[in-house]
Amino acid sequence: MPLHGLCRPPSALTNLRSLSLLRHRRRSDHARHCSTLVATRGSADVSNLQNGLADAVKAGLGLSSGEDESTADLQQRTEQWQGLRKGRITASAFGNALGFWKTGRTELWEEKLGLRKPFAGNQATVWGTNQEAGAIERYKQLTGNVVEHIAFKIYKEGDELHGWLGASPDGLINASLSRTYTNGGILEVKCPHNKGSPETGSPWTSVPHYYMPQAQGLLEIFDREWLDFYVWCVNGSSIYRIYRDETYWGLIFRVMSEYWWGNIVPARHHLQKGEELDRVQAYRPQAKHPLTDEIMSMSRLLAVRAPLIWKDVKTPALGSDQHLREKLELFYHSL
Repeated sequence: MPLHGLCRPPSALTNLRSLSLLRHRRRSDHARHCSTLVATRGSADVSNLQNGLADAVKAGLGLSSGEDESTADLQQRTEQWQGLRKGRITASAFGNALGFWKTGRTELWEEKLGLRKPFAGNQATVWGTNQEAGAIERYKQLTGNVVEHIAFKIYKEGDELHGWLGASPDGLINASLSRTYTNGGILEVKCPHNKGSPETGSPWTSVPHYYMPQAQGLLEIFDREWLDFYVWCVNGSSIYRIYRDETYWGLIFRVMSEYWWGNIVPARHHLQKGEELDRVQAYRPQAKHPLTDEIMSMSRLLAVRAPLIWKDVKTPALGSDQHLREKLELFYHSL
């Protein structure tokens, strides 16, 4: 029977705090958020949860078997890349972990326990993957920015308290080579499938709020201050600038930490001990966290605030191979 509404044993959080103090790697803002995790889970069998979390931290059960592998020469969609992602929550799944979709938290929980196969893709994701390289080239043409590639980055690599998070960006913008910015940024590309009719689609008029956890996660994990959210369609493209928001990150990190250490890690621990599935089901998460609605509201606000800095519109009257570029140059170069 699911265990809802009771308090998590305080000693589990004490173990997490002790680990962070021992390693001296936890930044003060993360310490503040993690030390105030909302306690929402527990049971009459409190000692097992307590011991499970403590043992998990000590044994490193929160991390995948590949946590020590170098990501320097890693290529995306390779077996090694999949292995590093398998035992972690990655930026593209942050929305699921936060409860943005009805079944997202439970499906992600099952996937991380090996009870469900990872999402294999659909027509929309295949379309996006196939168009990504061309879209990046278009972005480089429009902006003159130099885009570099890295397949995967582990958050605070080597630190058990944070290493369960990771991200795969579409590109990193090199500031020194681009000669446009003081500090480099991140490129995130979206190629909407337009419900099966990509040839008639147009760029979104704003950043969809459900991409904000991914965007802010990329900014935090790569320690960058801005991200260009590039929406490419057959009929044009748009660039939105998203800025790092540490308050937002603190909130979502708080919720995801609870989800990882309170739902996934103890359930994985019981599975590894060979215990019955009913025991594991006790840690199945609720569809939404108490803070989900607040995070969604903040996501919408940040999405609205993300300025449009470049618009590239395909105009049939000018011919299929020509574009009318609406450059917001003064604003773009003042950023």
